[in-house]
Amino acid sequence: MTTRPDGTTRTDQASITAQATVPIYDGGLAASQVRQAKETLAQSRLVLDQARRQIEQAVTTAWVMNEGAKTAIRAGEAEVRASTSALEGVRKENLAGARTLIDVLNAQQDLTAARARLIQAQRDRVVASHTLLAAIGRLDHKRLALSTPDYEPQTHYFQVRDAWHGLRTPAGQ
Repeated sequence: MTTRPDGTTRTDQASITAQATVPIYDGGLAASQVRQAKETLAQSRLVLDQARRQIEQAVTTAWVMNEGAKTAIRAGEAEVRASTSALEGVRKENLAGARTLIDVLNAQQDLTAARARLIQAQRDRVVASHTLLAAIGRLDHKRLALSTPDYEPQTHYFQVRDAWHGLRTPAGQ
């Protein structure tokens, strides 16, 4: 209160009200949420590390198989050359009378078996190389230069979205 020179009094009054709600005890909710987030992160890292190890193992295995197949092909080619040479020698000895027809047939069978092993090694090499490409994420039709169209899931969806199951194909048949 203030008194004025003319004898009147004046009163100024102001008030400010504020309310704050601060939990004094939250039952450990914040701390448990932090712990849960940390555990979820640790679990995600473990899953990621496990996936990384599996990929590394798959790539290593595929690489070893590929290199082994290359070695098997070289060995198979050498075996076919040796069996061919042996067959020629047995045939000449047969003509000279030193070998029998059974010996010639056995040599031919050895050559056929050697060729079969070479073909199997070549097949294993193709499979191993494709397995290696798949393990490193490069097995797709573009890298293999296949003359096939790209598969577009959204295009396929629009082609079949109104079709009843089994009644028609995406080509409209």
